[in-house]
Amino acid sequence: MIDKLNKENELKQVKLEKVEESQKRQRTIILSVVSILLLVSVSLFFISRMYVQIKKAHVILKKQKEELVVKNQLLRKANGEIQS
Repeated sequence: MIDKLNKENELKQVKLEKVEESQKRQRTIILSVVSILLLVSVSLFFISRMYVQIKKAHVILKKQKEELVVKNQLLRKANGEIQS
């Protein structure tokens, strides 16, 4: 009778240890997934911010190029008038 109870207690203890180990593994997996998602989110934030800054810079450069083309045309016209 006592042996049977001891065996049952041992089985319960083993089952409990397995459940605790499983829960620990699940917590580790969940923390890993959350950490990876957080890292990806932060990376995407900085990438999108950099993209917006590059896009703004491109617009500014395009405007400056157009201004330079107009000024170049004016200078060529003035130079042509001076030479004639």
